[in-house]
Amino acid sequence: MLLRDLFNGVEHTLVQGTADREVADVVYDTRRLVPGALFVCIVGTSRDSHDLAADAVAAGAGVLVIQHDIPLPDDSVTVIRVPSSRRALALLSANWFGHPAREMTMIGITGTKGKTTTAHMVRSVLLAAGRKTGIIGTNGVAYGDVQQELPNTTPESYELQRMFREMRNAGCDSVVMEVSSQGIMMDRVTGIEFDVGVFTNLYHDHIGGPGEHATFEEYRDWKGQLFRRCKLGVVNADDPNTEALLAGHTCRLVTYGVHSNADYRADNLQLLRAWGGGMPESDVFYHKCDELGLMVIEEAFDSWFLGKKNYDYGVRFFEMEATDPTATPGQTWAEFDLKTMVNRGKNFPSIIMWSLGNEIYATDNARGPETAQKLYDWAKEIDDT
Repeated sequence: MLLRDLFNGVEHTLVQGTADREVADVVYDTRRLVPGALFVCIVGTSRDSHDLAADAVAAGAGVLVIQHDIPLPDDSVTVIRVPSSRRALALLSANWFGHPAREMTMIGITGTKGKTTTAHMVRSVLLAAGRKTGIIGTNGVAYGDVQQELPNTTPESYELQRMFREMRNAGCDSVVMEVSSQGIMMDRVTGIEFDVGVFTNLYHDHIGGPGEHATFEEYRDWKGQLFRRCKLGVVNADDPNTEALLAGHTCRLVTYGVHSNADYRADNLQLLRAWGGGMPESDVFYHKCDELGLMVIEEAFDSWFLGKKNYDYGVRFFEMEATDPTATPGQTWAEFDLKTMVNRGKNFPSIIMWSLGNEIYATDNARGPETAQKLYDWAKEIDDT
């Protein structure tokens, strides 16, 4: 592809060289360089690949895309500066693969919990309706007979556009994908207009770590960006964060829920069977987890997990004390009481246990102080009865 055409719609400044040259590939990893390729220098969370620009030229790169100044190579190499190299990579990748997303129905699903489940459910409906549908997310990429694992819920923009092209070439007319907040923040989905965006729910997660969000508000706002990039938003009206998340949305909205006056509302709900269950108290546990937005991830833990202890009926909380994967459970997990949990501020337990003698049930993380307080109040209510 001609470099000039590749930069169609991409804000840039030509620093040196010519735009009238052929490009062999778009590359952001020096290990994938081929002679005549365009190399995008990206400022990452732990490394700045501008430092590899000279290596890229030595490996055959004919074009460098930079975000900040570097020592310029000889004038046989074209150098182009952009405001954001991550954004440029996404737009260049879409141009390189011919905008395959525009040829398919695109459905993006965001939220803290339920993205994977929702994506697979939506795909199964579309497949049953005769739509050839690909899926991208936590469980990898799948379309037709192809199934591959992925390193990220939302892949890097070049890989994403390549997958879209492969799906379209295989006959897909629809794509269902999980859209993570990091994927939006790091411009992996830039250049994609979704036909439908779905919001499941929002809890405290992906905050404070490398490449993560600084605050819950930032996390929420990046999630909300999906609804400025889709035509129709399908959102959970029951979630208390929905209104703030949708601030500035540009799409038409359809709401669903249980407790609110939603466009599509479920009522007269009845729990008929708890997965695994076996004891009547387990139904109470599953119902409460569902009510508080917590997902059950394990059941019937072996007694050794709790140091060969048998607990009475009640709720307990555990957290990781060590990251050594070879440590025994007794070394790795520590129990603490409910009140301590509520008073810990931003540090929440890694796992929540509901114990019925030898029967142990577990959920994932408590997602924030509101949930922690509700669990504490609930457990205290149980203790009083």
